[in-house]
Formats: sequence, structure tokens, C-alpha cells
Amino acid sequence: MVGYVQSRGRARTKTSTFVIMVQEGHTAHLNRYKVFVDSEPELKRAYQSRENPTRPASPTSSDSEEGEVEEEDPVDLAARERYIVSSTGAVLTYGSAISLLNYLCSLIPNDSFMPTPAPKYTGEYAIVLELPSSLPLPIDKLIFRGPLRCSKREARRAVAFLAVKELHKLGVFDDYLLPSAGSRGRGLEDADGKKIKDVSDVPHIIDVLVRDPWALGPRLRMHVISMDGVDVAGLITGTELPALEIMSEGCLVKLRCTDELVFDEEEEWEKLQMLTQYTKTGVWLCITGRPVTLPVTCFVVPLTPHNCIDFEEVERVVKEPQGTYDWSSVTEDDYDRILIMNCNQFGRTMVLHNIRHDLTALSVPPPGSRESSCSTYEEFFVQRWTRKTREAVVPTDCPLVEAVYLPRHPSGLYRPMHHLQDIDKYQRHLVRPGVLVPQGACRRMHFSEGVYRAFFFLPRICRRATDLYRAEQARFQLGLPAIEPELLIEALTLPTTSATWNNQRFETLGDSVLKLTATVHVMNKYPYRHEGQLSQLRQNSVSNRTLLARALDIGLERYLTSEGQSLHTWRYTIPEDSDHLDPFTFSGRESRREYPRRSLQDCMEATLGAAFLHGGMDMALRAGDALGMSVGGPIPWPLRYSRPPESSPVPPLFAELQTTLGYEFHRGELLVEAATHPSFAPTGGSSYQRLEFLGDGERKSTL
Repeated sequence: MVGYVQSRGRARTKTSTFVIMVQEGHTAHLNRYKVFVDSEPELKRAYQSRENPTRPASPTSSDSEEGEVEEEDPVDLAARERYIVSSTGAVLTYGSAISLLNYLCSLIPNDSFMPTPAPKYTGEYAIVLELPSSLPLPIDKLIFRGPLRCSKREARRAVAFLAVKELHKLGVFDDYLLPSAGSRGRGLEDADGKKIKDVSDVPHIIDVLVRDPWALGPRLRMHVISMDGVDVAGLITGTELPALEIMSEGCLVKLRCTDELVFDEEEEWEKLQMLTQYTKTGVWLCITGRPVTLPVTCFVVPLTPHNCIDFEEVERVVKEPQGTYDWSSVTEDDYDRILIMNCNQFGRTMVLHNIRHDLTALSVPPPGSRESSCSTYEEFFVQRWTRKTREAVVPTDCPLVEAVYLPRHPSGLYRPMHHLQDIDKYQRHLVRPGVLVPQGACRRMHFSEGVYRAFFFLPRICRRATDLYRAEQARFQLGLPAIEPELLIEALTLPTTSATWNNQRFETLGDSVLKLTATVHVMNKYPYRHEGQLSQLRQNSVSNRTLLARALDIGLERYLTSEGQSLHTWRYTIPEDSDHLDPFTFSGRESRREYPRRSLQDCMEATLGAAFLHGGMDMALRAGDALGMSVGGPIPWPLRYSRPPESSPVPPLFAELQTTLGYEFHRGELLVEAATHPSFAPTGGSSYQRLEFLGDGERKSTL
């Protein structure tokens, strides 16, 4: 029924038969059909009685009666041809050429000072086609003369066919014979013709495997941790970590890889088990305050003077992980160097400061001290440490010891060296409170000073090593130029890390750089496309959808850093859901992470921004090309777009304008083009629209 009302052209000619099918017994539809039939003569008389009736030009319009179609001459049909694009199989026919030209002109930007752009047909049986002068085409490509045909309509189709075929060769139409690479606002290809895959099924929160160096495996590497130039401990893992240095707490911490670690085959399993227990104990005492239950993926070990593993210390810790009550070997040289633990405050590690042989638990606290509310230290200790499930252990036949609580920093937060403007500014100036504890209630731990200091900085060392490792992997695997590691780390760090830096600043910079590079690229690659087409091409190349698709194409998700800084639960372990929980054969070097999919497109732009900040536009072009962006390739602009060696003078009419601008134009015709409105452009001339497109891209990139 609807088709009957809306039908036009061949279906309504006098010689056509139109069949209306109505469901049997459906009287409502039958009655509606009769109403339409009865009202048709009256509507026809109303249309024919209009004053100065006009009809829009279209491939089906003619001077014949409404609903009638000119008969096609056999000679015209025999002269028809088809144009097939070999790369896509797109077909241009006489029936589609006119509508394609109309579509091309509809995309030309216009304002109230210029007529609506449209192709102009003159003549009868041999048509002359004149395209709008606002199309950036040479004068000989704006006018086409068609062949002689037996009918006016066929003559118009023939000249339109010639025009579209020639415009395709000039790049005005793409290989799909479309004037704009897009479909209802969603581009299917970028400016280089590369397909943009559908990302609509990508979830907003993606679950990916990211590169992670923390695995043991059959081959182990020894790394030496040094503080202020002194080697203090070793870090063992199955990956060769990049050399690093960080400034933290006023201390310069460095990590360097030495040799591959090889154990005697008969003792290997036993020694690896000892190193595992030693590391878990150190993490519990110095970092998290919680026991580590999962297999660890790296070891922190004490070193001998020759930087070999000190297995004597390892064995002492493994045999007595909670320390010993034997204080016989402690001297004044051990003050501020050894760890102790009060049995009444299990898990709170302290550093020995002094042994007060002048005080016992029965001594009277001096006025003003925190213990002065009680008559003796013993009374204070009993009140403080007694719990419902246990009584306080307060020996009275031993001296008191002074100690300070070991500060725990279960966080990987560090400051890159290029962020340090004043090193002293980031030193901690907190005075740790001292406490008095009966010596007999304290265990002496077996960790040496260098090792527990190494554990103190271990979260930051591991975080820094992870950041450097991912940046190096991203650079080599993605083919990025030699971007400074600090900049690349920042570009790959998501805001979810809650670090002091992330990729948001670089993302803003990279967004502007991408728009500029895409603008320059499409401007030069398509010299005969107007602003409307160029805008669509640029949008297809810089849209978030395109960036997300390109990021997935190159596997960028494997190099992003999304982990938070907190390490109250030790992160450098084999995941509980892993299929392989044996740490000595686990060599996955990948960890499962979740983060928003938008992070991928942000990191694409941030990486481009980091490249620009390091090496200017030349490096940005190389990085953009490696990331799959439409930047025109890695060749620098001066080599790719060299200007004509000979200059052209500015016409006298524009000489005063050039003087006012204070700039001498090498190509005077560009100044004329920049000052020419589309309504004034003569046939074959150029208006400012393409230059406005270029200037708009440059303006946005400099804001």
C-alpha cells in the first residue's frame, strides 16, 4: 500500500502494470486503497493547475508528463559503456553518474553569499557540463563536453559519465566511486585507504595480557642493587632487567645486571627454596607486614664482598625467620644497623638504636615521658601489651633497649630523574619516634643492614624496572623511534596508577600533533578534493574509533601500565589462577590486567606527543607511521613537500596586503587564493576553502 502511494517513474507510466496485493478479507486495507484511487484524479488536477510549476533536476526527471519515461533509443543503448575500478570492483554506469555528481556538489561547503553548488547542464543532444568553480580543479577539468545522443536524457547521462570517470582518475572520487570516504558519518577507511576494523564489540573495560618482566624460569639473572655507590644486595629474576637509577629518600639507588646465575644441579632445588623463603620473610618484615602465600617471581639476596650470594645469612634467616633471643654477639657497632622485633607486637619491625644498661622494667619513668603515667616501666608495658587472648611478656631482669620502628613503604611510587628539580625537596624529614622495650622480650633478626635497606626500596625498584622494561619492549616491538625512555614511560602510564605523572598531558599534545599531521597529509595527497571531502578524510583518520582500531592492530594494549602504587599485598608473584604455579619453570612474562578501552586511544596520542616533545615533527612523523596513523609516512616534510625553487610575484592588487602582513610570499598565488571568496572565484580559480582547512588544522594544533 505504501509502495503504491510513493511509487514514481517506470512503475507509474501509462504502459506499466502495477499489482496491489491485499490480504483476503482485510476490508480496512481494501477501503484505504479505494480512497487513494478515488482521490488521484483530484490530486493530479491540483498539481497541473499550479502557477510556474518547477521540478528538481534528477536522473529520472524529464519534460514529459508526470509518470512518463522517455523511450530509450537502441542506438544510445549500444553506445553505453561501463567503468570498473579494478581494486574494488566498483562499477560506474550511465544510470549512476548524475547522482554521484550531485552528491559531490552537496558536500561543498557554502554560505549565504554564494549559490548552492550544483552541476550545470547546457545544450540538448550534445550536453556541455560545467562543474562549480568552488571545486579545486584545473579549468580544463571543470568543463566537459558530451557526445551526441538521440535523447536529451541520454546526452546528460553520457557527459556525467565522462566527468565522473575523469574525476576518479584525479582522486576526487575514491576507488569505491564515492566522493567522501565515509558512510553516514562513520568512516570505513582512513586517508590512506586502509580499512578501519569494527570495534563496536570491544568492551568498555578490556581484559588483556601486558608485558611483565617478573618470572623466574630455568635461566636466572643476577642484578646488583647499590645505594650511594655501595653494593648492598642482589635482585634475581628470570629476565634481564634494564639498568636503572632512582633518587628516593635522599639516596641514589641503582640497579645493574651482572651475570647469569648457575647453581649446582644437585643443590639447585634446595637453594631456590631457601631464596624463596628468605625473600618472603623480607617482604613480610620490611614491606607489607603480611605473609606472602603465593610463589614469588624474584629474589632479594644478601651478597658477599665478591657479589656472590651469602648463603650463610640466607640459611640463618630460613632457620629462624622470626629471629633469635640470643643477644650475645650484639655490640655497639650494631646500633642502628640490625632489626629487632618485640614479641608483644608481632609483625612490627624495629631498628636497634641503643641498649640502656642503666634501665630495667622496674625503673621509674622520668617526668614528662610517655611512660610517666605509671609508677614503673613494667606497669606501663603490661597495660599497653596485654590482650584478651594473651598476657604481656615483660622481663624485669634485663636492660631496656631503645629502638625506632622501621618505616614501611608498600608503594612503588617514585620520581623519575627528570622530574627532580631539587633533590632535597623529596627527602623525608620525618623524625621516627623512639621506644623503650625490655631486651628479653625482643628477638634479633638475621637480616643485614644492606639487605633490609634494599627491601625498603624494593617496591620502587620493581616498579621502575617494570616501566623501563615495557617502554623498551614497546619501542622495539612496535618499531618506534628512539624516544627518551622517561617520556615514553609517561606516555604509557594510565591515570589509574595514581602516580605523580600519567599520559594526560602528552595526550593533549599528541591530539594536536595528530590533527596537524593528518591535515597536512590529506591536503597534499588529494590536491583536487574540496574542504568538505578533506574534513571527512581527516575525521576518519583522527577519530577515537580509528585510534582504537589501530592500537588493537599493533597490540599496544600489551605495553600499558595500569597497576596502582599500593603493595600492601605483594604483587610480584605468580597469579593464583595461573595454570603453572611452579615458580622455577614459570616464564610467562605476561600479567592479566583490566583497564578502560579508551586508554588505548589516549596512549596512541600520548606516544605521538612524547615523540614530538623529544624530536620535533620529524620524530612525530616516524612515531605516527609506526603506530599506523595517517601521517603520510616517516619522511620529513621539507623532503616530502619541497616548494618550487622559482618564486612567483604577488599581483599588484595584493602588494599592499603583503606589506601589511609583514611577510614576503614565495608563491604569490597562494596569497590571492587565501583572499578569494568562493562566490568570487572565476572559472578554474581557487578559493580560500582548502587553505582555510589547512589553517584550521594549524590553529588547533597551536592552541
